[in-house]
This record gives sequence, C-alpha cells and structure tokens, in this order.
Amino acid sequence: MSIAVEIAQKLTPAERNVLGRAGAFRWFGLPHPWQPTPSQVQLLRRHLHGVRALFAPVPTYLGAYTLTPLGEQVAAVFLMAVLEEVQQTEWLAGRLTPLQRSVLCLVATLGDVTALELDSFQYIVVASALANPEYGLLDTQDFRDEVHFTLTPLGDAVVEELLVGVQHD
Repeated sequence: MSIAVEIAQKLTPAERNVLGRAGAFRWFGLPHPWQPTPSQVQLLRRHLHGVRALFAPVPTYLGAYTLTPLGEQVAAVFLMAVLEEVQQTEWLAGRLTPLQRSVLCLVATLGDVTALELDSFQYIVVASALANPEYGLLDTQDFRDEVHFTLTPLGDAVVEELLVGVQHD
C-alpha cells in the first residue's frame, strides 16, 4: 500500500476538507493561496512537518498554505474515490428495474420500512436483494423479530441520481 493511500485512510473529514482547500489554489488557478482559519491551523499542524508533510507554507504569501507533492497524492486518492463512487452510483441507477427503483424510493421516502409495511412478498424479496452486498443499497436490521430496511449511503446516492434523472426527463 502506498504512503498516500495509508495517510488518506487515516484522515478525518475535517482534514480532508482542509486538504481540498489547500489544493484549490493551484488546481483552479485562484488569485490567492488558501489562508486557514485558526481552527484549520490546528488541523494543519499535524501534517506540516517531516517526510509525511501534506502542507507547506507559501513563501510569498504570509499565512497561506499549499499542498506538498505528497499532499497532492493524498488528495488524488480522494478524488479518484469520489469519481469511482459517482460512476458506481450512475451505473447502479441505470441498471435498476422499475420494481427495484420503486422499492428503493419507497424506503427513501419513509426512511425506515419494515417487511410487514411492504405491500407484497415480491417487494420484500426485492428489498432483501437490494440489501445484498452485491447491491448494498439497503441496510437491514432486526428489531423484535421484525426486519427493518433503511438506505445505505450508496442507496441514498443512487436515489439522488434517480431523482436527477427524473428532473431531466
């Protein structure tokens, strides 16, 4: 496993946010480099020095930071993961049958659906299939001998993609 992937897996969401902000200056050709807030400086300090430094001060702009080459690699790990997730979401949304879309949207609308609340055995089978790791769109939990279906983050993204498709039709 590369150092960039190892570091990327350990970063918190706030640290990933700071990483993106520091890289935006160069990536998008912004007129000024990024200057962190005091709370963001605390996040920076953990990744500022040593061979695994992700950030470097911009010498020509007091208080501004940019990414080191390693910081660029770590940011690339996240960008590739986001791209992969978007492609997976679009692919799944396009491959669902009308019945699968119906069950997924029903769970999205109600938030938490029990097997008893689904209209038919066919809906229960479809919901169970969508909870299968092959799809991973629904999560199942057993409460008092009742199966509950909820959306996974991937399921939520697919529903969002379906809704975007409806808006464009």
